[in-house]
Amino acid sequence: MMRNREKKGFKNLSNALSAISAAVKMVGDIPEKNLEKATVHRFGQLCYTIHQNFKSLNIPVQNDHLQRTRKAVQLLEFMSSDPKIKKLQGKLLSVLDSNSH
Repeated sequence: MMRNREKKGFKNLSNALSAISAAVKMVGDIPEKNLEKATVHRFGQLCYTIHQNFKSLNIPVQNDHLQRTRKAVQLLEFMSSDPKIKKLQGKLLSVLDSNSH
């Protein structure tokens, strides 16, 4: 059972991800402009960080978060020539792989 502090933190993370998800929807399927690429990069970073927080707090990773993570992987593919992006994409793929078992 989550404590109140954890519930509030989870709610804040969910709200932040919802806002960023809305921004990602505006990017479309192919990030081209620098601002779009920065938005997608930050989205991927947050998906990874939040997943790590879920795991460290023993909070089950919900399907909607895994869907956001899949979307981040998909969008990052268009920027994967950058080694930092490729590394982040690899981390997100490992997250998805660990949750498919």
